[in-house]
Amino acid sequence: MTLVYRHAWKALSHTYCRPAAGLKLHEIPQSNLGSKPPPGIQNTSSPASAAFFQAILCKGRLRPGSCCGEQHGMMKGNQGSFLSVINIVVATFTPSWFSVNMGTGIVANLLQIAPHKFRGMDRIANAFFFLNCFLFILFTLISIVRYTRYPWVVRPMLHHPVQSMFIGTFPMGLSTIISSIVLMAVPEVGTWAKDLAWVLWWINVVLALLSCMGIPFIMFHNEGFAVEKMTAAWLLPVVPAVVAGATGGVMATVLEPQNALITILTSYVLWGMGMGQSMLLIALYMQRLMAYKLPAAEVIVSAFLPLGPLGQGSYGIVQLSRVGLTVFPQVNFVGSVSSAQAIFDISVVFGLIVWAMGVWWLMHAVLAVGLRCGQGRLKFNMGFWGFVFPLGVFTAATITLGKALTSEFFNYLSLVLIVIVVVLWLMVTCGTVHGVLTGSLLEAPCMSSFQLTPKPTGALTLPEDGTAAQEQNRSFNHQQDGSQARHHGASLYEQLA
Repeated sequence: MTLVYRHAWKALSHTYCRPAAGLKLHEIPQSNLGSKPPPGIQNTSSPASAAFFQAILCKGRLRPGSCCGEQHGMMKGNQGSFLSVINIVVATFTPSWFSVNMGTGIVANLLQIAPHKFRGMDRIANAFFFLNCFLFILFTLISIVRYTRYPWVVRPMLHHPVQSMFIGTFPMGLSTIISSIVLMAVPEVGTWAKDLAWVLWWINVVLALLSCMGIPFIMFHNEGFAVEKMTAAWLLPVVPAVVAGATGGVMATVLEPQNALITILTSYVLWGMGMGQSMLLIALYMQRLMAYKLPAAEVIVSAFLPLGPLGQGSYGIVQLSRVGLTVFPQVNFVGSVSSAQAIFDISVVFGLIVWAMGVWWLMHAVLAVGLRCGQGRLKFNMGFWGFVFPLGVFTAATITLGKALTSEFFNYLSLVLIVIVVVLWLMVTCGTVHGVLTGSLLEAPCMSSFQLTPKPTGALTLPEDGTAAQEQNRSFNHQQDGSQARHHGASLYEQLA
């Protein structure tokens, strides 16, 4: 472990803590601020972000005009380097990282509900569950620190046409943990785990509603969202409602009848709200494909995302009706067992239809990604986690249909899909670890259009909206001279210090 830590730390330090010898903050030229990152800083595409990351690196160890060279005292041993890396990790942390929780959590749940298991499979599922909990807590703490320390990054993040979509990954990541608690913890520890899961589920309901209502409203208000630039990532803010509804079907299996009924009815409302918006967006995405062809290679992985609402929608409607078979007669909700059975039968047929739509999208996504791969190598990014969760929930729908139809075809097909999902998780995890160590994934795209304006008093103000920020960046790139750029970097540092 010590050897692994040393190699990882060496890679991080080499990537992020390597300023040019003798460089001073006030001597950073305009070309470095506008076109490429300052020495030792990666992934900065505007003067604002360049100065932003330069200030972060130097916070607590440098004042404007002092030396940035390592041998001149900016980095004093591992402690200074470590703080610099942590500052960059916090500043560049975006909601897209919660897609890691979505992928890891769905793997844990699939291994737990697989129709056929080998010895030790439950222990592997538990390991994925604990890993997912650790990552979720870690990412949540980093997010809290980021938005507490840099609260002014919230506005550009909410108005960014890509990063704002990933806000929905937080409630979806939490949904996988809730399902894992019900499937793994409740049978082992009992009541307190059930109560914890139910409290978390209601919190998740609120978060899902905020996502599926708030983000679309911002999209309606913001001019930066155009159909020709649309990707399937537009589904991410509305899918949390579908996921929370499906999770409610799992949650209801361990609740008392009356509480289970409340959970089921709430889940149906969430399912209808999320699936309605998802089908509208999928239709719009189809129009975008017809009119403007396939998305660019950088975002082609998003072609798998429609599998999310379709797979989870199929799984959710069948799961809710399955638990309804037991709950509805107990509370006399539909009057008789036969009525509950009728709801279940109709739900299974509808779930099969939605699953079939998912099959078509799966074939389309495979062909689309294969075409872009044939045209050139795809650069790894956090969007590659879009392989894991959508295919995972489609697999969960396959498992549920196999149980409802008592079909060995669906059972064995689901086993094949589980193997594919696990392999994809391993590949994407390796790419993510490599991206973290090399620094290629530690970036905040929403900051590329973020411009701070110095006031005469030295204070900083935010732009009114994303369009204004872009206008300021263009003006800054073409009109500001070197002295103004240096003044901007120094003022931004004062804001962070």
